[in-house]
Amino acid sequence: FKGLGISRGNNSRPRSFSDCLPSALPFMFGSIVMLLSTRIEFLVLSWFGSAVDLGVYGLVARLGEVALLVPMALGSVLLPQFAAAHGGNRIALTDVYAKSLQLLLCASIPVSALVWTFSFLLPMVLTKPELSESGALTAFQFLGYPGACIFVLNTFLLLGASQQRAALSAWTIVALFQFVLNVALQNRFGIYGAVTASVVISYIGAITTTLLICSKYVEPIAVRAAITPCLWV
Repeated sequence: FKGLGISRGNNSRPRSFSDCLPSALPFMFGSIVMLLSTRIEFLVLSWFGSAVDLGVYGLVARLGEVALLVPMALGSVLLPQFAAAHGGNRIALTDVYAKSLQLLLCASIPVSALVWTFSFLLPMVLTKPELSESGALTAFQFLGYPGACIFVLNTFLLLGASQQRAALSAWTIVALFQFVLNVALQNRFGIYGAVTASVVISYIGAITTTLLICSKYVEPIAVRAAITPCLWV
């Protein structure tokens, strides 16, 4: 490497595993919490619902997961910019976040409306009798699509931060509330309770993480200015 002008300085010793562990643990626990939160509705529905309910909800949830590939792709592309801006350039982070938030909202709200309008076609394609309610459940599920898109985007921004304790606390609180809400709603309304809980949690997660981001990382005024025009879409 000396021929390339690269030398190893006295302070370039690789960090040991024990040195990296304290900063890595919040990322690990955050990933576990987020992974578990995607399965909570299924877990609770396995207690209160039937095998048919699990199959129908699995179909509806899969359609939502496919739709969330868009914000996940956007978040993956923006993650390096988020991480770089977290280094201290609050204005740059605010600008990237506000523009991406506005883009997602202005796209997801019409998508939610379109799915609501044309969801009645789904049972015509899926002719099995046990899937007759899939259209209504899908329409209801996609009411939470804008909130879910914001939650996904916020998750990527928070993953770019060097300090993860605040984000981990927010994700954990949302996941615990998600579990309690699912137990309460599914015990009474079954599969419709699962869909209702999913919609509610999408917006609770979006609001909680947005408030966290505005309080620690970006300028709230710019975020408010980005959101307002989308509400008139």
